[in-house]
Amino acid sequence: MSRTLLREKLALLKKSDVLPVGVGTRSQPAAPQSQRRHPEPHTPNANPSGPQPSSRLQGEVFSINFIRRETLALRIRRSLVYVGLGYLALHAAIMLWLLASAVLAHHQSQRMQRLLHSRSPSVASPAGVSQQEMESLRDRAAADLAMLNAMATLQQQRFFIGPKVAGLARTLPARTWITNLTGHRQGRSLTIQAAYLVNPETPYELPAKEWMAALKDDAGFGPGLQRLELGSTSRKMQGMADLYYFELSAEWQP
Repeated sequence: MSRTLLREKLALLKKSDVLPVGVGTRSQPAAPQSQRRHPEPHTPNANPSGPQPSSRLQGEVFSINFIRRETLALRIRRSLVYVGLGYLALHAAIMLWLLASAVLAHHQSQRMQRLLHSRSPSVASPAGVSQQEMESLRDRAAADLAMLNAMATLQQQRFFIGPKVAGLARTLPARTWITNLTGHRQGRSLTIQAAYLVNPETPYELPAKEWMAALKDDAGFGPGLQRLELGSTSRKMQGMADLYYFELSAEWQP
């Protein structure tokens, strides 16, 4: 009976690949727990080099998809960051400029309104103007009007001699020079004294009348000319030179 039980226990131990030390076999190290839990199937007459059964020896096929991470260069990323910061700074500067312009325009408007109220009290508050202030404003306006009238009269009475002298220079005949020039501002007149070196080849051709005609047609001398006359004349010999002296009198309208 005991032998039969012992044989059954040995058979069970052989099936589980675990034999106790010293019982009919040599001692072997105990297998790891993972091997004891999942023992490899024993296939008799298995050929390692030959084809393996697909149901037992074929391993699982794993496919691993790696995620590829693509990045830009550091220099390009820095450039993009700088461009973005510059864009934001530009917009911020524009907004600040617009805000400052609006504030400045508001202050200028307020200042102009205060200035208008301070200088025009009659417009702002007619009831607040006293009679004395009205009299002062009336006197100031009368004084300003009188000054303007005096300036206009003086402008009308001014005698511009510059264009007349320029006309004399433009129309001065050959061999003739001016010896004296006298002007009267109030009388608006000029007295021209000149001398002419007589040409021996044409001793009787004198320039006075031709010069008078040219002065009347001159753009600077002629406008407003009321009178142009030939005054005293004389003819003298100085050494070998024959000189003709004459005088012109001109007067313009006031």
